[in-house]
Amino acid sequence: MPSKWVTSKGSVITLVVSGRNNIFLVESQDTVLLVDAGMGYMYDNLLLKIKKTGAVPSVIALTHAHYDHVENTLKLKEHFGAGVLIHRAEAEHLKAGVNPEDKPVKGKFTIEGENYPPVIPDIIVDDVYEAGGGIVIMHTPGHTPGSVSVIVDDEIAAVGDAMFNVFPGQAMVPYVMDRRMLLKSWKKLLDTKCGIFLPSHGRAITRQTVEKVYKKYA
Repeated sequence: MPSKWVTSKGSVITLVVSGRNNIFLVESQDTVLLVDAGMGYMYDNLLLKIKKTGAVPSVIALTHAHYDHVENTLKLKEHFGAGVLIHRAEAEHLKAGVNPEDKPVKGKFTIEGENYPPVIPDIIVDDVYEAGGGIVIMHTPGHTPGSVSVIVDDEIAAVGDAMFNVFPGQAMVPYVMDRRMLLKSWKKLLDTKCGIFLPSHGRAITRQTVEKVYKKYA
């Protein structure tokens, strides 16, 4: 996977950390946005890689509240003084430090057996949110009820776990809370002009692949 993508309007999306999770930094005009925060063991490397870009994220956009996407949120929020963004459907889970499958009650173990440091979000979004600089946060539920995607200049989308591409030609997600809703979210994403979809697990996915897989399941 390339480490960097540039839109026709000059926005830059950098893959700052890959492996267990992909974490992207979006720099667009005056807006700097980090997509997800990753797992605890990734923190030192993630912080180093962000600093190497020279950019300071003002917003941490969480694609959803699964622990592997949010464990470092509190530390990063405190380090950069960044605002934390999440969809309304999962805000209470973030506050409690539990996965979306569980009731947002502190101390309850999740189906993954993992809790994470609770975080009070600063920005709670619904269907569509304009983050500035050509960045749009779009509600794309299915994997979880409050999953969102980050659309940059209507050309590139960081989709969290709305898509997977661990193996070539793949796009369908192995774990989905609502398959019907996920396919509706794919239709919303295909209704944009995005030609590249960046998942949190695996390599970049072309529009042609998404269209092909969508037709298979829809």
